[in-house]
Amino acid sequence: MMRPNDYSNVEGGEGVYYILNHRKHLIYIGESNNVQTRLIGHYRALVQGRHINTDMQADWNEQGGQDFSFNILEVSPTKDRRELEKHYIKVYQSEDPKFGYNRRAGVYARAYGSKRKAS
Repeated sequence: MMRPNDYSNVEGGEGVYYILNHRKHLIYIGESNNVQTRLIGHYRALVQGRHINTDMQADWNEQGGQDFSFNILEVSPTKDRRELEKHYIKVYQSEDPKFGYNRRAGVYARAYGSKRKAS
């Protein structure tokens, strides 16, 4: 698994990233003006059991972190990254609980609670 702090060489730091659950094939897409810091924030919240996305947190708790990876999709300037985030959310269908963890697209696609149906 790639830890988010492995991206210290990312220049500029702005862009679109994803968190992938390899076992369940679920993805979360996000954007930040500092991708490395944002990925580290996600990672720490998951490890500490306090991530805002309850579905991702439940999967992390159940599976452990070995099934998750934290990656950069695209480095992009501020003016483009929010549109790119929306684009990738659509491409990966990450708002659909069958495919991803995103729960709301928009300027800031953030996770708010659980919408996944029990399987």
